[in-house]
Amino acid sequence: MKNIEFQLSQKQYINASLVILFKRPVIWIAPVMMLFILIPRFLNPNPGNRFGATDFFLIYLIIYFLLLPIITYFRAKKFYDMPSLGVKERVQIEFQENLYVERAETAYFEANWNRIYKVAATKNWVYIYTNPLVPTPIPKKAIWEGELLRLREILDANKIPHNFQ
Repeated sequence: MKNIEFQLSQKQYINASLVILFKRPVIWIAPVMMLFILIPRFLNPNPGNRFGATDFFLIYLIIYFLLLPIITYFRAKKFYDMPSLGVKERVQIEFQENLYVERAETAYFEANWNRIYKVAATKNWVYIYTNPLVPTPIPKKAIWEGELLRLREILDANKIPHNFQ
């Protein structure tokens, strides 16, 4: 069995953080909910009001879709440079029949497959969620095709939700 080994660059870490941000449903649901809240204002406008609901909604969208990614970018950049987080460490991941094993220079994590919440794949990343909020990003470049097939088989055997094709 081949171990998956990688070390995230700052660019990769920032990219993974932004992908995780935009995969969260709340990022897409909040503007739609805000629009539903403002629909009564659109249908019943007040002509004497200079600052209308449309203006408010546009400002909200600008803040939401520009400020949130900018904050995420700078926080990811800051976290990458923090030595206590270990983001720069070389990581080894192993997919065993019964265990998911992750080793780094200062950390070790081992979990039974039934403790894995889900696995999500994008074009460039595989995210292994050990809980609903925080995934482990793995660059797809670091995983050879045979290991991806093996991971899919393990996930299917353990009935773990995933989006592999």
